[in-house]
Amino acid sequence: MAPDIKDLVYSTPLFDDHDHLWSVRDLMQEEDDYRSIAGNSYADLLVATGPSFRKSPLLQDGGKEHRKAFFHAWRKSRNTGFCRAVEIACKDILGLDFTEENADAVSDRIRGLKERGGNRFYQDLLEKAGIEWVILDSINRPDQIQQGAYPDAVRYAYRDDFLLTALNRDTILQREEWWDRSIHKLSDLVDGLMQSMSGCLATQAVKAVKIGVAYNTGLHFENPTRHDAETAFNHMMSVRKNEKSPRPIERAFGRYTHPTISQLSGEELKPLHDYLTHAFVQRATEEGLPVQVHTGYLVGVNQDLRRMNPLDFVPMLLHYGSTKFDLFHAGWPHTEELAAMGKHYPNAWLSLCWAWAINPVSVGRALDSWLDSVPYTKIIAFGADTKHPITAYGYAVQAREGIARVCESRFARGDADESLSRQMIESIMFGNGRELYGIWA
Repeated sequence: MAPDIKDLVYSTPLFDDHDHLWSVRDLMQEEDDYRSIAGNSYADLLVATGPSFRKSPLLQDGGKEHRKAFFHAWRKSRNTGFCRAVEIACKDILGLDFTEENADAVSDRIRGLKERGGNRFYQDLLEKAGIEWVILDSINRPDQIQQGAYPDAVRYAYRDDFLLTALNRDTILQREEWWDRSIHKLSDLVDGLMQSMSGCLATQAVKAVKIGVAYNTGLHFENPTRHDAETAFNHMMSVRKNEKSPRPIERAFGRYTHPTISQLSGEELKPLHDYLTHAFVQRATEEGLPVQVHTGYLVGVNQDLRRMNPLDFVPMLLHYGSTKFDLFHAGWPHTEELAAMGKHYPNAWLSLCWAWAINPVSVGRALDSWLDSVPYTKIIAFGADTKHPITAYGYAVQAREGIARVCESRFARGDADESLSRQMIESIMFGNGRELYGIWA
């Protein structure tokens, strides 16, 4: 009798290697309305609105005009992976279709579920999604790790992209306050970063470090000398911030602003940025921690998509041959390039986190291709990469549907027998993540 691949996929727990879930406190304080579970779909709504989105009520904080604009754009976008995941979650968890007519009822039912308490609300949703472990992005101070802030299933990734791409002395002054130390020279800055990492690692809750600088500078890193990095650091510290307004970057949830831009360009400061990134990766290597790397698609709208090609990261894979790198988001749309990297470099793991929601069909083809080219023990099949646990449930269902379709097809074609199918499913959905991140109990 042929195995029931779909049942096997739906009964196997998920290792979530990348998420941004709200803390229990933040979840309970979040406004209970339809927008709270929209997740990354906001970006699709802005794109559907067209160039006029900057003037759209979508960027207003609620109200009748916002709701009207929201669902007008939703009806144009509900075919996308982001939107479908929300509709799946709304139907399964709240028992409602995600429509304008049901907006108030959606809000009421979210509120009703939360009345049982934040921890219970969280735990029930993670169990329903079959998510057993979560790597949360991100922390960079020990006081961010608090007992009861998250369910017991959560562990953390250390991340400080603002430091790794600092553009002015404001960021350094902030780190002086955080770290309770003076920073006058490059060695002070590196020592402070190492001290900060040590404090977080001492909690034993940090299981990885994260590099997300594709949003700021791209994935290509030089190997600058200490002198060049020191020169760039001194230059940055000697230049006062511009009087001009901060540069806005369009993101899925309105406008996100980088700390005030100095008169220096990112290119002038690249030796400093790259030097700090190398110090960051070296420390992770010494600690035996995997390094998560954002590759591929960038969240929101109007980002510079030229920064996202995972092949730009190849020099780092070569330079740090003993470091384990978890390469995120299937590199989408560069999924075949990522497959080649996973096939060629022993220190590369390939992650489908967030990717099932970006483009389920394309990512299904990518997983099928990877299973023909990359050892299955190097693939991690899921990461929700969202904030609300209801939305994470929708992304988890979406991933299970995609994994099941791929594995059923491979079995039917004769590419995998029952034994191999079972081994692959257990590994890519759970075992590989647990082993890479060293979480056993």
